[in-house]
Amino acid sequence: MKLKMVGLGKMGLNLALNMKEHGVDVEGFDVNEEARKKAESENIKTYASLEDVASKDEKM
Repeated sequence: MKLKMVGLGKMGLNLALNMKEHGVDVEGFDVNEEARKKAESENIKTYASLEDVASKDEKM
């Protein structure tokens, strides 16, 4: 399963990490660069804009 999160703040990042721990392929977006960097340090792919999230959607 693949999921794209919008919002990687305190709660969003913890949700993403929990899902990743349970086998979900998680990617995310946040307007805050520091939040994206923190997610990337946990091996979660991030996007810098919502447009990028939508345009890079792969067919499943």
